[in-house]
Amino acid sequence: MVAKRIIAFYRLITMRAPLKLRLPSKAQLERMREIEREFHERAFGEELARVNLDLTIEERHQYLAWMRRLAREHGVPPEPSAFRLQEPDKQS
Repeated sequence: MVAKRIIAFYRLITMRAPLKLRLPSKAQLERMREIEREFHERAFGEELARVNLDLTIEERHQYLAWMRRLAREHGVPPEPSAFRLQEPDKQS
Protein backbone atom coordinates (compact mmCIF):
# COMPACT_ATOMS: atom_id res chain seq x y z
CA MET A 1 0.00 0.00 0.00
CA VAL A 2 2.76 2.44 0.90
CA ALA A 3 4.77 1.64 -2.22
CA LYS A 4 1.82 2.56 -4.42
CA ARG A 5 1.54 5.91 -2.65
CA ILE A 6 5.23 6.65 -3.17
CA ILE A 7 5.00 5.80 -6.87
CA ALA A 8 1.92 8.01 -7.15
CA PHE A 9 3.83 10.81 -5.39
CA TYR A 10 6.71 10.57 -7.86
CA ARG A 11 4.28 10.64 -10.77
CA LEU A 12 2.30 13.53 -9.32
CA ILE A 13 5.29 15.81 -8.79
CA THR A 14 7.35 14.39 -11.66
CA MET A 15 10.23 13.60 -9.35
CA ARG A 16 12.75 11.02 -10.41
CA ALA A 17 15.21 9.08 -8.37
CA PRO A 18 18.83 9.86 -9.19
CA LEU A 19 20.19 7.62 -11.91
CA LYS A 20 23.63 7.42 -10.39
CA LEU A 21 25.17 8.01 -7.00
CA ARG A 22 27.66 10.84 -7.19
CA LEU A 23 30.84 10.25 -5.27
CA PRO A 24 32.50 13.27 -3.69
CA SER A 25 35.45 14.77 -5.53
CA LYS A 26 38.99 14.63 -4.11
CA ALA A 27 38.67 18.22 -2.94
CA GLN A 28 35.39 17.45 -1.16
CA LEU A 29 36.89 14.36 0.48
CA GLU A 30 39.88 16.39 1.66
CA ARG A 31 37.55 19.05 3.10
CA MET A 32 35.51 16.38 4.92
CA ARG A 33 38.73 14.97 6.42
CA GLU A 34 39.74 18.46 7.57
CA ILE A 35 36.34 18.98 9.20
CA GLU A 36 36.56 15.56 10.90
CA ARG A 37 40.06 16.29 12.21
CA GLU A 38 39.04 19.73 13.49
CA PHE A 39 36.08 18.17 15.30
CA HIS A 40 38.24 15.47 16.89
CA GLU A 41 40.81 18.05 18.00
CA ARG A 42 38.12 20.22 19.62
CA ALA A 43 36.34 17.27 21.23
CA PHE A 44 39.27 15.11 22.35
CA GLY A 45 42.47 17.13 21.97
CA GLU A 46 45.33 16.83 19.48
CA GLU A 47 46.79 13.62 20.89
CA LEU A 48 43.58 11.59 20.83
CA ALA A 49 42.66 13.05 17.43
CA ARG A 50 45.93 11.64 16.14
CA VAL A 51 45.21 8.31 17.80
CA ASN A 52 41.66 8.14 16.43
CA LEU A 53 42.46 9.22 12.87
CA ASP A 54 46.05 8.19 12.13
CA LEU A 55 46.52 4.83 13.87
CA THR A 56 45.18 1.45 12.87
CA ILE A 57 42.71 -0.26 15.20
CA GLU A 58 45.43 -2.53 16.62
CA GLU A 59 47.73 0.44 17.27
CA ARG A 60 44.85 2.28 18.95
CA HIS A 61 44.19 -0.64 21.28
CA GLN A 62 47.90 -0.90 22.16
CA TYR A 63 48.12 2.86 22.77
CA LEU A 64 45.06 2.92 25.02
CA ALA A 65 46.32 -0.12 26.97
CA TRP A 66 49.65 1.69 27.45
CA MET A 67 47.83 4.83 28.58
CA ARG A 68 45.77 2.88 31.16
CA ARG A 69 48.86 1.01 32.43
CA LEU A 70 50.78 4.27 32.79
CA ALA A 71 47.88 5.84 34.71
CA ARG A 72 47.76 2.87 37.12
CA GLU A 73 51.53 3.08 37.66
CA HIS A 74 51.17 6.75 38.62
CA GLY A 75 48.33 6.09 41.04
CA VAL A 76 45.39 7.45 39.03
CA PRO A 77 42.29 5.83 40.52
CA PRO A 78 40.01 4.03 38.08
CA GLU A 79 36.74 5.80 37.46
CA PRO A 80 33.69 4.13 38.94
CA SER A 81 31.53 2.34 36.42
CA ALA A 82 28.69 4.40 35.01
CA PHE A 83 26.40 1.43 35.59
CA ARG A 84 27.35 0.87 39.22
CA LEU A 85 25.18 2.80 41.67
CA GLN A 86 27.03 4.77 44.28
CA GLU A 87 25.70 4.97 47.80
CA PRO A 88 25.21 8.49 49.08
CA ASP A 89 27.66 9.73 51.66
CA LYS A 90 26.34 9.14 55.18
CA GLN A 91 26.88 12.08 57.45
CA SER A 92 26.50 11.76 61.23
